[in-house]
Amino acid sequence: MNAFLDSIFPFGAFFVIGFFAAAGWVTFQFILKVIKNYFKSPYEEGYNYIIIEGTENTQYPEKYSEGVFAWYEDDELKISEEYQIKNGGDPMVYKKYLLKSDTVAAKVNKNS
Repeated sequence: MNAFLDSIFPFGAFFVIGFFAAAGWVTFQFILKVIKNYFKSPYEEGYNYIIIEGTENTQYPEKYSEGVFAWYEDDELKISEEYQIKNGGDPMVYKKYLLKSDTVAAKVNKNS
């Protein structure tokens, strides 16, 4: 029996090494996928968003939509007065949101 095992050992060793390498690669890919999904932004490129939290109600609900309109681009949620007006939002709600907001994105993109 030992002679038989000795004769096939090189093939068995390659099989075992290959098996562990494949298992390690699959495990690595799974861990990488989990990490990417964990840190993934809740926003997606090309979609429009309405920020409701932290905004005041419009004084003219028959004329304007509620909230602040935003879009997602370059891994950042962006807002602008022009975009707000174009989407039917109240410019005063936008301006009050900027004054109350302490987010960097709102301050950086207010001139966009």
